[in-house]
Amino acid sequence: MIYETLEIVKDQVSKYLDLKTAKSNLVVLENVSKHDDSDINSMNDKVVLSLLNIEDLSEKSETLTPEILQQRIKREFLKENRKH
Repeated sequence: MIYETLEIVKDQVSKYLDLKTAKSNLVVLENVSKHDDSDINSMNDKVVLSLLNIEDLSEKSETLTPEILQQRIKREFLKENRKH
């Protein structure tokens, strides 16, 4: 159900951007943890739609930086892939 909802959001954003820009197919639904993978280029020059589960960090001392966020996303992705 979540995937289907994200597809609907992606389609709506894509339709909007198609009307506002000369380019088409700008929006992709991807796992942002794969952004740095050399064999994945589906996110290049695209608007990436992704769903993230971000924990509340108010009790932790670390600041959420893009690097820390990316590490957490990769860790969760790997954890999910091990289950399958």
